[in-house]
Amino acid sequence: MLPWRFGFSSRRRRSLVFIHHLSALLLILTFVSVDCRALDLTRTEKFVLEKLRREEIADLRAFSSDPKNQVLSHQFVEDLLAGRYNDSNIVRRGVRIANAVFDQAITVDSEIPYRVEFSNCTFNAGLDFSGSQFDKDLLFENAQFIAVAQGANSPDDGDSGEVLFIGATVKGTLTFSSTGDGPFYTTKFALPVDFTRLQAGGVVVYADFDFEQSNESSPDLDLSEANVISDFSITVFKDPPRYVEAQFLKVGGLMTLGSDGSAPQSAVTEFLPTMEFDLLQSHFQSVTIYGFNQWLHPNRAGSVSLDGVSFQYVYVDPAPEHSAWSLLQFVDSPHCRYSASPYLTLEQYLRSNGYPEWADDAFIRMRIRQRREAIWKHRRVAWVADWLLYQFTGYGRRPSRSLLVALALVFVGMFVFRDRNQMEPQDDKSKPGDYSSFWYSLDLLLPIIELGAASAWRPKQGWWFGRTYAPLQRIAGWILLPLILAAITGIIQ
Repeated sequence: MLPWRFGFSSRRRRSLVFIHHLSALLLILTFVSVDCRALDLTRTEKFVLEKLRREEIADLRAFSSDPKNQVLSHQFVEDLLAGRYNDSNIVRRGVRIANAVFDQAITVDSEIPYRVEFSNCTFNAGLDFSGSQFDKDLLFENAQFIAVAQGANSPDDGDSGEVLFIGATVKGTLTFSSTGDGPFYTTKFALPVDFTRLQAGGVVVYADFDFEQSNESSPDLDLSEANVISDFSITVFKDPPRYVEAQFLKVGGLMTLGSDGSAPQSAVTEFLPTMEFDLLQSHFQSVTIYGFNQWLHPNRAGSVSLDGVSFQYVYVDPAPEHSAWSLLQFVDSPHCRYSASPYLTLEQYLRSNGYPEWADDAFIRMRIRQRREAIWKHRRVAWVADWLLYQFTGYGRRPSRSLLVALALVFVGMFVFRDRNQMEPQDDKSKPGDYSSFWYSLDLLLPIIELGAASAWRPKQGWWFGRTYAPLQRIAGWILLPLILAAITGIIQ
């Protein structure tokens, strides 16, 4: 019994010793790996790491005036953001790099727990932060996203590059800012930008979009299904994008398009893509649009889709007191693709804010454009009926039109049947009493109500015009009276 117990204890001790030695070996290999990685760093990368550990900005222009010494490898930045050069000072103050050049695309898809800032940096092959998570702010100031021409300085893989944030999360604010005029003070996108399904606390974009896509159907800026918890502001300094897709974009705070021009570097105030701006089914808590006169310019090219767009408040400069009305002018213009949705949204907004007449006008404009662009192409008879409905009732929002038409017909009938000598009793044996052209005309126009005048009198047999006009006025009454009742009761919509 004792030998067996003794043998078991020896094997256990040997196992523990082996595990201890293996752990020590792994620890040594870890330190060696870190040291080897540090030994493999270039002078530029060592400078960056040293500055960040001192909680300072790693300004490569201060490190060297030679452009070759301002180039950082994508692997170094990826390792830095992934925390492989872990340091408490970096975690506390974040990564701040200035005046660096990246010749290859930076790819990050992990969690970054600290603030990241790139100032006056050039990205010659774009970047891919798809699927990443930034726990704090992410800032690009005066950044240049450039497609380098194929040649000696082009990326090894030949990729023209993109700026990708597909499915990325930024818990703080994602900012692309510009501090002034000139290539070194303006963020410029010469690459496609894709924010599809981005989740961000806030987004600020103040940049130029200076490139031409080979594929015209591809958006220069894609905001589809992006979700911004707070505010989203987008402004261009000089060059707007060509095609912006923002379907199902959701902004929980203020959506600002353009700027008020108060900043000294503001050259243009409006934000409006030159070809297409698709905002299908987007939702904003509130919307502010600066430079709206450019949206309404008759010679402006491009189109905007506002189908399904919703908001709680709208502010349009330079007509803030009539913002919704100004927006309605644009919705009803050729520059906005036809959809009933934006008209109905504005109708509800105007009505809830105390402008019932403008709300009715929004509905009428919607129906007019529907008749012009949809009904005429496919149903000509329906177009005529719709036109009559508009003329007589204003699509139910102007019932007084029918009353005016009816009153006009009464006076026309009075004029036609004014001569008592052209009239005769319906029954030769009866004596109908005094004749009145007003009551006779009114009785013809009211088919349901019996006033007695039309049943007592009629045009003489030899008066062709009078005997032809009388049934026509009666038919008009059968048409007008139901329209008036339907418009008043709200049946016509």
